[in-house]
Amino acid sequence: MKSYKIGELANILKIKIDTIRYYEKIGLIPEPKRLENEYRVYSEKYVEIIQFIILCKNNGFTLKEISKIINLLSLGDANNKELKTIVSDKIDTIDIKIKELNFLKKQLNEVVKNCDSMDCTTMNFL
Repeated sequence: MKSYKIGELANILKIKIDTIRYYEKIGLIPEPKRLENEYRVYSEKYVEIIQFIILCKNNGFTLKEISKIINLLSLGDANNKELKTIVSDKIDTIDIKIKELNFLKKQLNEVVKNCDSMDCTTMNFL
C-alpha cells in the first residue's frame, strides 16, 4: 500500500500542510503512524478521508458536521438512525441548492442569449 509524508499528501490534495495538522488536532482525521524519525506517514485511506472532508467543506458543511458524520460512519452501525437523519437533512439542503443553482443558470443563460443580439439589454428586473 502506498504511503505519503505530510508534504506529499498536501501536494496530492492541493491543501496546506497546516490544514492536515489542524484536522489531526481537532480529531477530524486519526493521528497517522510515525516513522523512527517522527515523520508522519499517511496511507491511501487518508487521501480518501481528506478528499471527503474537502468536498463536504466546499459544499457548505461545517467541520463540526463533517466530524459528526465521520465519527458515526466509523462506528460501522448500518442502522444508525442519527447518521441517516444528518445525511438525509444534508441531502435535502443539497437538493435546494441544486434548484437555486439551476434557476441562476437559467437566468445567466438568458443574459448570454440576449447579449448575442445587437441589443445586449439587461434583465427585466435590473
